[in-house]
Amino acid sequence: MGKSGGMGLGMLSGAALQFVVIALVIAFGAMILAEVDTTVTTDYGENSTAATSLDSGLEAIDNFAGWLPILALVILGGVILLILFTSFGAGVR
Repeated sequence: MGKSGGMGLGMLSGAALQFVVIALVIAFGAMILAEVDTTVTTDYGENSTAATSLDSGLEAIDNFAGWLPILALVILGGVILLILFTSFGAGVR
């Protein structure tokens, strides 16, 4: 049997790894912004331009992180579809 033309398990494991990397980047980015925000707020005050910008950045990261469960469901759906298609031989020619 030859290779199927569709998405293989290797590609899905790559998608899962990318999901983990995205989640880690978001988490570390939020931690760094929160720490810098605390320092800037302490040094320059809560109403400074820098503190306001950092608060906006934290809010943006929080909004983006809200999409992670949907992204996980899409990846899971891909895994389920791959299993179904390969079980019924739709991807093999």
